Amino acid sequence: MIEARQIVDGALLSDASIFPYKKGLRMSLAQTGSERVDWVSSVTLACNHIYLPARYRMYNGDKYPRGYVYMWTRGCPELEQLYRRWYPKGSKIVPEDIILTGVTTANWFMGDGSSTFSTGWGVAKFSTQGFRNDDMDMLILKLAGLGITASRDKCGNYWAIYVTDSGSVNVLMDLIEPFMLPSYKYKVKRPSW
Repeated sequence: MIEARQIVDGALLSDASIFPYKKGLRMSLAQTGSERVDWVSSVTLACNHIYLPARYRMYNGDKYPRGYVYMWTRGCPELEQLYRRWYPKGSKIVPEDIILTGVTTANWFMGDGSSTFSTGWGVAKFSTQGFRNDDMDMLILKLAGLGITASRDKCGNYWAIYVTDSGSVNVLMDLIEPFMLPSYKYKVKRPSW
């Protein structure tokens, strides 16, 4: 049950959202690319494990040549609690009680993370344009608690969290690699020497 909650928290740090739907709430997660089905199905299983009735569907065709995966839940009391935690005033925030574990961070990275490397250096990035600056600063502090030095930097028109120190990139990759699903292992990149 704890790991299922960590998967859902990681998905909510990333691309998942909770929104009013008809007379209740719905949580959804959408990804382009048929290779993303394993993460979406993993989040679906986690939702079902914590009593969020969920399912997903794969779409193909002219509109989505690479495929499109969509997961959604039905309303239930657990979803009401998640909504109050992540959307206390109607807009998505990072809850102060979020705990970054290997599972949570890996699910966040699968959705919104990227990395690149070359001889002697490496960079990891979390796309965080949906969060306020104070939310990003809190996440940076929580990453520091895991031994990962990160910073908030401009990325085009929005802000992102970057891990640029080679040692910290390696700590991050060590943390998330055991929990990365097979089709996302390509995101695990380390500085080479």
